[in-house]
Amino acid sequence: PSSVNYLVSVGSNHLRNCFPSMHFAWAFLLALGVKDWRWRWAFILYAILMVLAPVAGGEHYFIDIIAAVPFSFGVRWFAERRLMRKRAASARVAPVATPHPAAAD
Repeated sequence: PSSVNYLVSVGSNHLRNCFPSMHFAWAFLLALGVKDWRWRWAFILYAILMVLAPVAGGEHYFIDIIAAVPFSFGVRWFAERRLMRKRAASARVAPVATPHPAAAD
């Protein structure tokens, strides 16, 4: 009986998670990133469940979920921009021509 009282007291005194909800942000980013429509529906369903689960479990307020949407778009924009810069930088670097050993004869 004493262990049950301890578990109940620990479970009722837990802190809320951060703002915005990274639970939903990660699920939303996955749903945005999947290109194949057969898989996209599964990840959209996962994102919808991530809206419901943290709020119903008391881990997040609904405003945390709402704030995760523009945060996710910002993360995606930043990641795409960084990837474009990296690709542009690697395209600018010309490969160094090394002489072939047979051409030196």
